[in-house]
Amino acid sequence: MTEKKLIILITLLFMTLPPALARSGSVKLPKTGQETCCYDNNGYVIECSVTGHDGDIQAGVEWLEQRFEDKGTALLPIILPD
Repeated sequence: MTEKKLIILITLLFMTLPPALARSGSVKLPKTGQETCCYDNNGYVIECSVTGHDGDIQAGVEWLEQRFEDKGTALLPIILPD
C-alpha cells in the first residue's frame, strides 16, 4: 500500500469512526405538571386533547414527593431515579 493511500485510509477512518462510536442515551426529564389548561398562540385557553402540548402528552418522569433533602445547613435537590 502506498503512503498516499494509507494517509487517505487513516483520514477516512478518523472521519467515520467517531460518529459510529457515539452512543445516544436518553435523558429522563421530569413532567412539567401542566394538566388541563393549554393556550393558543394568542394566549386564549383551549382544550389540550390532541394539541401536542405538555397537558396533552404528559411526557416525563414523575416528580418525587420530596424534591429536596434537608442537610441542616442547606437544602439539596434529590436526583430523579434512572
